Amino acid sequence: MAPALVPDASVNTLSSPLQEIMCCIGPALAGNPTQYVMEKCFQHSGWDRRFLSLQVEIEDVSAAVAGMRAMNFRGAVVTGPLQRAILDCLKDVGAEAGRSQLVNCLCRDGDSQWFGEDTIGRGFRRSLPETYDPQSGKVMILGSGAMACAIACTLLDAAVGEIIVAGVDEESANGLVSTLQPHAGEVSLRCVSGDAPFEVERDVQLLIHAPESGDAESAEPVPLVEESIHADMLCVDTCFGSPSTGFLQMGANRGCSTLQGQQIQVHVWAECVRLWTGSEPDVEIMREALEEYLGL
Repeated sequence: MAPALVPDASVNTLSSPLQEIMCCIGPALAGNPTQYVMEKCFQHSGWDRRFLSLQVEIEDVSAAVAGMRAMNFRGAVVTGPLQRAILDCLKDVGAEAGRSQLVNCLCRDGDSQWFGEDTIGRGFRRSLPETYDPQSGKVMILGSGAMACAIACTLLDAAVGEIIVAGVDEESANGLVSTLQPHAGEVSLRCVSGDAPFEVERDVQLLIHAPESGDAESAEPVPLVEESIHADMLCVDTCFGSPSTGFLQMGANRGCSTLQGQQIQVHVWAECVRLWTGSEPDVEIMREALEEYLGL
C-alpha cells in the first residue's frame, strides 16, 4: 500500500483564493504515483499549490478539458490513450508534441487556453548520463508506442546516426518509422519486426526498452537475444516499477551500463513542473518520493 501523504504544516492550504491546482488525468489511475510525487515536490519547495488525480474516460476528454479550464486549473499530466485523444481539444501544441502527436502535459497560455506539450523526450535527454553523447550513434528502440515515439523524436534532435525500431507488431513498427520520417533529416530510420527474439547489431550504442507510455512494469518478456547485447552499450528501460527489470538485468548480465525508468520518469514530471510554475523542482526529492510510493 502506498504511504499516506501528510500535508506539510508549513504550507497553509487555505491561505489564498488563487491557490494553483494541477492534476493527473487518465482512464486508469489506480496505483499511479503522480499525485504523491507532485505533492511531495510542492511541499518540499514550500509552494502553495495542490495536485489531484482525476479519472477521465477517453470519450469524456473534451468535457474534462473544458471543466479544468472553468475551474481555473493551472496544468495537468495526461496519461494513457488520452495523450493522443486530447490533441483535438487543444488550441495549440509545442513543437515536440506536434511531431510525436502526443501530449503528456497541459499548460495555460496567456489567453488562459490549454496548450499541449510533450515533455517525455526532454525528460529522457536530461536523464542520460553526462558521459553519453548520442550524436551520430546507432540506437535500437524496442517498442513502437507513445513512449517510443517521443524518445525517438528527441533522438532525431540529437542528430543520432541511425534509429532502428524493433517491434513484434509489424504494422505498428512501420507506422512509427513513417511518423518519424518527415522529421528525420540526415538520420537513417528502419524497422525490424515479426519473429522475435531480435538480434542486437554489434555497433548499437544505445538500446532502449520502451513499452507503452505509463507502464510501471511490462508484463511481456523482452524479445531479445541476450547474447547479442555487448558491454559497451547503454541499456535504458522506461518501465519505472522496479530498479531491476528483466531488460536491465539482461544488460547487467552482459556488463552494460544501465539507466532505470525511475530516473527518466522524474525528469519527465520535472519538465511539467517547470512549465507550470517557472520554478526549478528538486528532482532528487521527486525520485525519493517515487521510490517511496513504489516501495523500492
